Amino acid sequence: MTRRNRPFQRRNVLKTIGTAALGAAVYTGSATAQADINVPDDYGTIQEAVNNANVGDMIEVSASGGPYNESVDIDGPDSLTLRGVDDPTVVGDGTGSRPLATFHVDDGNGPIRNVAIEGFTVRNPDGKFGIFAGTGTTNSNPDGIGGLVVRNNVVEDISTNSTGGSLTGGPAGIGIRGDYGTDGNPGIEISDNEVKNVQTSSSVNAAGITLKSFTGDAGFGRDSNGDSVSDPSSPPATDTDIRNNDISDIAGGGGSRTKGISVSGEFEDVLIKNNSITDISSSGSTTLAITLTENGGSFSGNGYDIDDDGNGERIGPRNFVIERNDIDNLTGLSGRVSALFIGGYEDLGDDHDVHFNNFLSGAVSRIFFDQDGFQEADADVLSANCNYWGHASGPDDGDQPQGKGQPVFGEVDYRPWSVREIGQGENPDKSCVGGKNDDRGGGQGN
Repeated sequence: MTRRNRPFQRRNVLKTIGTAALGAAVYTGSATAQADINVPDDYGTIQEAVNNANVGDMIEVSASGGPYNESVDIDGPDSLTLRGVDDPTVVGDGTGSRPLATFHVDDGNGPIRNVAIEGFTVRNPDGKFGIFAGTGTTNSNPDGIGGLVVRNNVVEDISTNSTGGSLTGGPAGIGIRGDYGTDGNPGIEISDNEVKNVQTSSSVNAAGITLKSFTGDAGFGRDSNGDSVSDPSSPPATDTDIRNNDISDIAGGGGSRTKGISVSGEFEDVLIKNNSITDISSSGSTTLAITLTENGGSFSGNGYDIDDDGNGERIGPRNFVIERNDIDNLTGLSGRVSALFIGGYEDLGDDHDVHFNNFLSGAVSRIFFDQDGFQEADADVLSANCNYWGHASGPDDGDQPQGKGQPVFGEVDYRPWSVREIGQGENPDKSCVGGKNDDRGGGQGN
């Protein structure tokens, strides 16, 4: 698939920039004078280097000592940077703390903030994650992993038929579970990574990048009157950037839900931008390139009652922006393949938006049937203007039968739409003219 929106790919950056001047703003993958610890010169393993690091240290890991066959548990100190030099390979050995990740930023024993992992090739053929941040067991610390940065890595070859369970999900290339970004603290960034070859042959769900909030979260802190809810102990994870990632070759077996990017639970201000998601498949089952869903345990008795009907509503990501992503070559069971799937929660936030994406494969779906904690009549319509749907005539929808593009299900406001693919550097407003004189609004369900 030709990259339409994203200006560069990680491998090309590392190969062409080379040894940029010392102190340059762009990370080059080359050694710098900033390193406090060098592997293998100072310590033979990455884990030894982490165990002996101090707050604010930079650990540089050279490819010359690799490949490194170890699972690295990072539970301190704060403000630690792990930087690969010349693209070292780290292969998880299937051991270490749950959830069996090659790199695990673990806040189970207390917050660990401002950790960066960049410039590695990460594999874990016998584990569940390449890189995981947060706790793999019970609910942990508020703002426990704030300031996390995962960038410029290749995460590949994750293959298992067992999951980390309902708490962590997986298997996945990159997994997050925790709180961050509250009370003015920083959020997290997942950027410029290649995530590929995550495979299962069973009904276990495989994903490229997956984020889950704590089970049983308390809502967004306020009810429809602006008053605090009864249990404000766990505010939403806030300020999540997932951008410039290439995600491909994610495959699940029969009965699975295979996902490119999954965000599930209580999140606020999520940016999903400039990602390429292609070759996502499931064997006769469900395939979702981008999915935003409610946390299964978060709607019963949580005091979050947006329509004042006395019942708690399901809670999912709010005020998200999904823009300039390229989605293509999705395969799965007919009617169960989605470029974008928005789950059964009512409140999407006043500032949510889906625009300037190339939806070349799969439907855009907004759940449109009533269930406990979700009433369609009370639910926000998904705002999805100025996207390209694979054909100049716009999406295939019962309200717009002439559309020959990818289908729309549920309450989606897709007018106007782009009449051509949105390319790199292009002003997408110029092509956003499809259906512009049609005031019917958008999809009304199929």
